[in-house]
Amino acid sequence: MPAYKADRRLYITADKSECVEEADPRAAFLLAAVGRNINAGSVAQYGLWVDRGGKINLKPKAEPKQAAKLEDKQAPKLEDKAAKVEAAKPKQRRPRPKRPVAKKA
Repeated sequence: MPAYKADRRLYITADKSECVEEADPRAAFLLAAVGRNINAGSVAQYGLWVDRGGKINLKPKAEPKQAAKLEDKQAPKLEDKAAKVEAAKPKQRRPRPKRPVAKKA
């Protein structure tokens, strides 16, 4: 198996699902320090890719704009103005039933 040299410190998240850089707040475990080898199994496991120059790159992050667009598409569409006004109103809570008060004899 080929080994790749790390050009920067790479960390693994706490749930060990992905690899992140040193400045990322999710960094929990050190995968490789500068100049250390990373084996091909770890590269494949964490979704890293190596360019032609031998530099190890992290998998690209999802664009926040794309995530926002998906959320907008999933939201229910309101057709008329009355439905929009009704949806904007806060829902009223049902009042609690009153407890019977015990009478003192």
